Amino acid sequence: MGAKSGFGAFASEVPEEQGIEQGIERGLEQGLVRTAQNLINEGMTNAFIVKVTGLSETTIERLRNNLH
Repeated sequence: MGAKSGFGAFASEVPEEQGIEQGIERGLEQGLVRTAQNLINEGMTNAFIVKVTGLSETTIERLRNNLH
């Protein structure tokens, strides 16, 4: 058995996979925030932005207040 066999190899891969998943989630969230900001700039309503992005109305309000 080589150095990468058994549970030791698997255990060392789990944190890396979790980091990758967290990075993907963070990137998706940033994309939704950018989309929301663009929709705010285009004059869309909070209800429409919530529907399109899935972000909360509180988040949309926070973004709207930070843009002005």
